[in-house]
Amino acid sequence: MDLPLVAIDRNNWVGVFDSVAELTGYIEWVDVLDGEYQLWDAAGRRLQLRATDDGRIEVASTCDVEHEALRKRLTEYISAATAPLSPATDQDPRDLSSPT
Repeated sequence: MDLPLVAIDRNNWVGVFDSVAELTGYIEWVDVLDGEYQLWDAAGRRLQLRATDDGRIEVASTCDVEHEALRKRLTEYISAATAPLSPATDQDPRDLSSPT
């Protein structure tokens, strides 16, 4: 397993973790049970998350290299993060300031 690890959730949130301990300390056990995350290592290998009966989270390599799947998910994340603002859905910055 090559570090860092890249976790992507159903809503295209992307997290990069420098260790398995950092990853397992951040994600929640119930989210692992629900299949919330897809996980890759730095070499593009797909990793598997497993929630144990005693509340731990384990990470194992599937040995499947999925560069294209990782690239697609990261592209979706970047596209959403850099989308132009929409006047119909985004707040006017002036509305965010407190009244004086």
